[in-house]
Amino acid sequence: SITGTRVHYIDPPLALDTNLRVGDVASAKAVVQPRVPFDGDGTSHGARFTVNGALTSPNETLAGGENELNMTVRVRDSRIDVVGTLPGATVLEKAKLSLTAQGGNLNTPFALLGVVVPDTRRFRITSKLTPVGDEWRFTQIDGRFGDSDIHGRMTITMPKARLFIDADLNSNSLDILDAGPWIGYSPQRLDAMGGKGAIASVGGRPRALPDAPLASENLGRFDAKVAYAAKAVRTGTIPIANLEIDLGLDNKLLTLKPVAFDLAGGRLTGDIILNARKSPVVTDYDVRLSPVRLGRLLAGFDIEDSGTTGTMKGRLKLRGYGDTVHESLGSSSGRIAMILPEGSFWIRNTELVELDLFQYVTKALAKKLKDPTNIRCGLLAFTVNRGTAVADPIFIDTQRSVIRGRGSFDFADESLDLAIEADSKNFSLFSGQAPIGVGGYFAEPRVDVISPELIKRGVVALAAGALISPIGLILAFVDPGEEKDTNCAPILAGALTPAVRAADKAAEGDKGDDRKRKREAQKRAERAEKAREAAKKN
Repeated sequence: SITGTRVHYIDPPLALDTNLRVGDVASAKAVVQPRVPFDGDGTSHGARFTVNGALTSPNETLAGGENELNMTVRVRDSRIDVVGTLPGATVLEKAKLSLTAQGGNLNTPFALLGVVVPDTRRFRITSKLTPVGDEWRFTQIDGRFGDSDIHGRMTITMPKARLFIDADLNSNSLDILDAGPWIGYSPQRLDAMGGKGAIASVGGRPRALPDAPLASENLGRFDAKVAYAAKAVRTGTIPIANLEIDLGLDNKLLTLKPVAFDLAGGRLTGDIILNARKSPVVTDYDVRLSPVRLGRLLAGFDIEDSGTTGTMKGRLKLRGYGDTVHESLGSSSGRIAMILPEGSFWIRNTELVELDLFQYVTKALAKKLKDPTNIRCGLLAFTVNRGTAVADPIFIDTQRSVIRGRGSFDFADESLDLAIEADSKNFSLFSGQAPIGVGGYFAEPRVDVISPELIKRGVVALAAGALISPIGLILAFVDPGEEKDTNCAPILAGALTPAVRAADKAAEGDKGDDRKRKREAQKRAERAEKAREAAKKN
């Protein structure tokens, strides 16, 4: 008679402590029961769980056959079902098991292993599980998390008493909302609010950068080597495909080399190194962007790209401190630069940027708003110091204007304080010649077309109209068109700011010389006119 059995199992390397109650194994007549149930609870790496199940073929086991196992483990809102056969009642080596895990967050079952994985939306994943030696092999992984699919294989081992995860995973389609938790966005908010769930309000201001803390201590509990790929990424606007991530973790040193994906005909490739061995955490960002086709990028925002052939390339290189994305970028220093090589852009976009109402109306009447305008070159660069990015410089040379920008944005409070203005190369009537302000925050940008400078010009125009004539109202908004072409060579070569500034300074010098020549020519013409008048009198 075997009744009232209890098993207390402790495994220090796995930080496992469990208590099981085993049902009747045999009766007083020494007859083994057809089903031996068990249930209990315990903790693993601090995560509490419950377990219940049964050995469903003990008589076959006694006769030398396989032992059928049926078991369910519950941890918080997740459930793990394991069914299959064991070589013996207490033998796991080469067991043939099938596993189904489901719940609200994939982080929950991994907590039993002391492993930190990104939070997820609801998930259901199946896998084959085979213990071989010191390896736990998860093969034929197949399932979904949120609105994304997941497939592949994973092996868990314990070399040198440290857990090691080796995985090769892939998705046919990854929803961008399911990628949000990887960098700290709340999966619950994303699930309930969609993309709006990425925006939080802090101190009455909208915040877009995630502020979920990194569990840096947990990164010291295990090591990992994970390859992940996704054929398509659903964003709703930005065309992203062929995502690749190679993740390495070695005792709190996390590397993502690379994080790469196709973007609108180009490719973004980044290396991110997160060193949690130090306090605060140090993160290095190095992101490169190969030429992106702006026409394809704009199309994702329902902006027609007729005639747009322009491209953009660039690089971001920053170092930040802190255990959240917001803290890291908010303290970062480095450089951001985007280069616009020569190309054409749909004129409706560039006309409005240049605030040239006369040209816009003229082309609208002539039905030429879909004619492209040429951009000779451009540079959008920022020097970042302790989270504040200062324009250094913003500069775009088009066939008709030179567009310049100034100001800054701040990663810490996510505020924008930029101004963009254009100087025309040709005579233009009703040209704004005043900055367009870009303010607000990352999550709620604001464009101020009516700038203080433009208001001042309006006041001057009214005064001129009152004192001189109605023509004075117009003259205040006339651009004589004295801007010259810029030397694009250093910009297209990706030269540093001093070279760009030197080229810009040279262009300013040429413009000044040209103005001087025009004044001298005008004086000569006035003198000649006076001479002709004097000759007539004589």
